[in-house]
Amino acid sequence: MKGKIGKVYFERIKGDITNIDKYNYLWTTKKDEYALVNTRYGYGIVNKKEQSVLSISDEILEEEVIKKMLSEGNKIYDNILDAYSDV
Repeated sequence: MKGKIGKVYFERIKGDITNIDKYNYLWTTKKDEYALVNTRYGYGIVNKKEQSVLSISDEILEEEVIKKMLSEGNKIYDNILDAYSDV
């Protein structure tokens, strides 16, 4: 598993943060699958089960999604390999 790089999914949602409801599965029904990885650039959203990264192209929306995940208690890891191995 070491050195394995998962898939990267890009969401093309532009606009205001009212789109945040589209992502509520990250901190509700699929909370155990999705986590945050703390990097030198900030937090990244990962799917531990699928070993993939979720990238939201709207930076403001992504920031709000990450804040919500933090407030809802999603797990936080210091590196992606730790996240992928904790399934």
